[in-house]
Formats: sequence, structure tokens, C-alpha cells
Amino acid sequence: KPDNKLTADLTYNNGSSGNNSDIVNSFSYPDGSIYSPTTHVFNDGSGNSYQVTGQIDYSNKISDSKRIEFGLRSFYNNSKTNFATYSVDGNNIKTKLPLSNNYKYTEKVNAGYFNYANKINSITYQVGLRVEFSNFDGLLIDSNYHFGYKFPDGFKNLGYSLFPSFFLTKPLSENEDLQFNYSKRIRRPRFWEVNPFVDINDPLNIRVGNPALKPEYTNSFELNYFNRFNKNSGSFLAVLYFKNNVGDITQYSDTISPALYAQLNNASISPDAVLSTFINAGYTNRMGAEFTLQKNLWKN
Repeated sequence: KPDNKLTADLTYNNGSSGNNSDIVNSFSYPDGSIYSPTTHVFNDGSGNSYQVTGQIDYSNKISDSKRIEFGLRSFYNNSKTNFATYSVDGNNIKTKLPLSNNYKYTEKVNAGYFNYANKINSITYQVGLRVEFSNFDGLLIDSNYHFGYKFPDGFKNLGYSLFPSFFLTKPLSENEDLQFNYSKRIRRPRFWEVNPFVDINDPLNIRVGNPALKPEYTNSFELNYFNRFNKNSGSFLAVLYFKNNVGDITQYSDTISPALYAQLNNASISPDAVLSTFINAGYTNRMGAEFTLQKNLWKN
């Protein structure tokens, strides 16, 4: 029926990639004389991956003000990459470096949601709940080093898998609305944020992922005022918001450690190089206001 719908989707994607690069560093004094011999690092990589997504959704508009929605979604991602890096001497002889990275990972996200919308007198409301289970499992094949995360991991942090939402709208007049909403969201770490691969493209600024990184969660509160001007002459929107990020994924930088420098010393890394990675901050609060005015200045 037009107001009673059931939809289902299944999507499959796959792909492969290859890359190689040469990193050549030359060192000289300000007058142009040579400070130290030129260094050469060669990188060679390849990879393949595939993703499968299945989703089913049901919606039923029972009346002009009452509606229910629910659905299920499952996502699976499988990826493998082989990255080899070599130091190259003046005779073009290659020596494989510990930076070489042969890894694979799987990512699984299973979720279900339910929304209910209705109206009490002039107030429209919608409540919803999404339940999500996510698992990221990475493996550095050469060293048999596992990294990743699982949420929830047992009953003690089951609350991390629940994502409620609430929307409330009150008309102030024919052209004015006041709305309050709350929602909880998740941002999972991107792969390069958890992969412990060391990026040395810039010998003074090194980047490395943090395999102990966890997802961050956002509690978002908004109060909105919306005014539609008469005769379709424009509108005004005012928004006050407060966002509480728990475990905020934050970039963190420090000088390179002696242990890591010893591992990279044949890749022309500076002992004073800055090493950038990612950590989970305790929390971050953000608050602010946004004002949007749309106005027709002339007839056309």
C-alpha cells in the first residue's frame, strides 16, 4: 500500500589496488655543500577488498500524525594489503625494512532500529532507538599482531550499543515552530587511525595509528526556532546546540621515541622527528549557535 512499505537491499562491492613510490632525501648546508649522503627508500604495495551490505526496512503511516518504522542492517568488510618498503643504497641494492606491513582486517556492523512518531494536541514527537553491534579485527600477518575493537564487549558496556533519539516540535503560530531534539551517535575509528603502520613520507613528521583506539560517542542536544516569512519571502532559522563527545578521537603528537628511532635509523628519520598518532580523550564538550536568514531582496 502507498503508506505501508517493506523494502530490502543487498549490495556487493569489490576492488583491488596497487601502488609504488620512491622517497629520496637530500641533506645540505645552507651554502649548498653536502651535509650527508642522499638516502633512498622504495615502497611497493598491493591490496584487495570486498564489502557486503544487507538492509531491510518497514514503514507504516497509520494516520496523518502516526507513523512507525523499523529495520535491520548488516555490513561486512574484508580487506587485505601487502606493503613492502626497502632502503636502496648507491649500488641500487634493496634491503627490506621493518616498516613493511602485510595486514588484513574484517569489519562487521549489525544494527536494528525502531522509530515511532505521533501527535499530542499541537505537539509532534518522534522517539527512536537503534541497537548496534560492531567488531573490527585487524592482523599484522608477519608479526601475528592483532588489533581492533568490539562493542559491546560483554554486558558491562552494553549501554555503548544503544542509541536513543527524541524529537519534539511545537508550533508557535502558523509560520513559527520550536523544536528540541536529542540523539546519540557513534564514530568508529577509520582504518588508518588504528593501523600501527608507520608513515615516513616526511622524515621530520612521522604518522602511526593506535591499535588500542576505541569508537567515540556523541550526545547531541539542539534547540531550534524556525520562522517562515509571509508570501514565501524567506525564512529565519536559529539553532542552539550542545555536543558531548565521550572518548573523543583526538590527534596527539610527541617527539619520536628512542626505540622507534632505532628501528627506523636506516630510513633517514630525524632523531628530533615529531610522531603523530591518535588517542581517545576523556571527553570534549562543544556548544554554540547558528543563525540562517534566507530573504528575497527583489521580486526575481
